[in-house]
Amino acid sequence: MKGINPNIQNLIDKIKLAEEIYNRASSRSHNQPMRDQFKTLAKRKNRFLQEIADQFELDLGKHNLKISERIELEWEKAEIEVNHILIHRNERDILKYCIKREEELVDSYEKVLNNGLKNDFLIALFKSQLEDTLRILNELNQTIEAYEFEKNG
Repeated sequence: MKGINPNIQNLIDKIKLAEEIYNRASSRSHNQPMRDQFKTLAKRKNRFLQEIADQFELDLGKHNLKISERIELEWEKAEIEVNHILIHRNERDILKYCIKREEELVDSYEKVLNNGLKNDFLIALFKSQLEDTLRILNELNQTIEAYEFEKNG
């Protein structure tokens, strides 16, 4: 963990939080296509974490313990919000919450990229993950539109 820029550390924390939210949502949604989408998104976030861990030679098992210590308060707040949404099984609200989280990730990627990174490989990695995050954001927006069309149509 030594030597990791605080913006990158914040990004790792937010990716881990998003992965946990998608895992939780995938197990609680009653809409099968949405459940599948959340499972896929959780796997994508895990892949992002692994790619970053590989570059910084992090042991994700050990690092995840440190992540949970750093983001414990944020996770508890997110868990309460997610559980409240999931209890009501309102897919629209789940999607809106996930969209909000992805927008926060976009901001975090931009902070990392605008903070004077010198390593071309890391710049390319974070740009690629940012582009994928923007695609995820688009997918979620399309899902919410389709979901609202189904409910109203």
